[in-house]
Amino acid sequence: MVVRKIKDAELKRCGEVMALAFEFPCTEERSNEEILKDAKEHPKGRGERFYTEKWAAFEDDDETMMGFMFTIPYVVNFDGHACKMNGIGGVSTLPQYRRGGVIRSCFEKCLPAMYEEGYAFSYLYPFSSAFYRKFGYEMCGEQVQYEVNLQAYHRFDVGGHTVLAEGDCCFEDIKRVYKAFARGMNMMCVREDDDYPWAKGLNPAKDCVYTFVYYSAAGEAKGVMTFSKEQTDGFYAKLNCKQFFFSDVEGLKGLLNHALAYTAYYSHICFRLPIHMDLLSIVPEWPKFPYQRTLAHVGMGRVIDVKQVLGLAKYRGQGTVRIGITDPQIPQNNGCFTVSFAEGKALSVTEEDASPDISMGIADFSRLIIGTHDLSQLDWLTGVTVHTPENPALSGVFYKKPIFITDGF
Repeated sequence: MVVRKIKDAELKRCGEVMALAFEFPCTEERSNEEILKDAKEHPKGRGERFYTEKWAAFEDDDETMMGFMFTIPYVVNFDGHACKMNGIGGVSTLPQYRRGGVIRSCFEKCLPAMYEEGYAFSYLYPFSSAFYRKFGYEMCGEQVQYEVNLQAYHRFDVGGHTVLAEGDCCFEDIKRVYKAFARGMNMMCVREDDDYPWAKGLNPAKDCVYTFVYYSAAGEAKGVMTFSKEQTDGFYAKLNCKQFFFSDVEGLKGLLNHALAYTAYYSHICFRLPIHMDLLSIVPEWPKFPYQRTLAHVGMGRVIDVKQVLGLAKYRGQGTVRIGITDPQIPQNNGCFTVSFAEGKALSVTEEDASPDISMGIADFSRLIIGTHDLSQLDWLTGVTVHTPENPALSGVFYKKPIFITDGF
C-alpha cells in the first residue's frame, strides 16, 4: 500500500471514490482538467481552494486508489488565540478494500505531517466515535438543539428591526455578527469570505431559503438567522434554522421576535446553541407550551501539538502541573509535560523525565484541554489517572469552557 497526497490528475477520481463508497450518484460531467482549472481559478469554498489537501491510499502500483480523505486547513478560536486546525472529511474507502487498514494508514501518515506543519488541532464529524478514538479524537462538540413553540413567548421590547438579505446586501454585517458570536468559544472557526457561501448572491424568492439580519434601534447588526420551511403533519410548519447566531442577548431576542411574524402557519422555530447559553431564562413558558431541548453530539477534536496547546491555554490561578501523555500516532506528544502558570497564562512548558501529577491518552487530553469537563468529573473518565489529587493547580488546568462549532467539512 502507498499512502500520499493526491496528484492533480487524481482529483476527479476522489469524487468518484466518495460516490462509490457512500452509494450516491456521481453527477460530475466535467473532465479532470476542467475540475482542476475551476478549482485553481474560481474555487467555490474552502474545499476547492485546498483541493490538493487530500490523503489517499493506493495499491502497490501507486495508481489504483483504494480510499482517501481530505484535510482542510482552518483557523479556530482556542482560549483567546487563533490556532491552526485541520478539518477531516470525505473519509471514503471502496467496498472491496474495507477492513484493510486504508484509513488507518492515511491517519498514520497525515497526523505526523500536521504536527510538522504547525497545526494545533484537528476536528471531524464521526460516523463512529469508537473508530476515530483509535486515532486520538474524542467527543467535544456538544450542542443543544431547540424546538421552541412560538406561543411560548411574547414579543420582546428591544426596538430593532429585521432585513431580508438578498443578493450581497448584508454580507459584511453577517460577517461582523458571526465574529462577535464566535469570540470566546473554543473550536469556533475564524471564517474567511469563502466560508459564507450561503450569504452571497442570495435569491430567496427562487431558492426558498431565507436569511434575515436583525438590526438594533441604533442600526447595528446583532443577529442572523437562515431558515427554510419544514412541513410537519397537519397545517403547521417549522422554521428550520441552518444558521442562527447573534452578538448579544438583544440579537437573540430580535431573531425570536422575527419568528413571531410566522405564527399564522408556523408552530415552532428550530436552532442550535452552545450548552452554556441559558435559553430557559429568555423563554420561560414551557409548561403550557412545551419545547424540546435535545443534546446533540456533533464532533470530535484532537490535539496535534501538545506543547503548543499547553502554551496557548488559559489557566486559572497559579501553580505547576506535570501531565503525562501517550499518543500512538504523533511521537513528539509522548512524555511528561510540565506547565507552570500564573495570571491566566503559561509561564513555561517543558518536557521532563518526571512523575506526572495526572496521566492520560491524547484523546482524553484533547477533550479536557478544549474544556469538556472540570476536575470533579474526572472519575467518569476511565482513561485518566490522577496521581496527586492534593495538587490544587490541577483545577486551574482542566475546567469547563464554552465550546461550539458550526462549520461543516
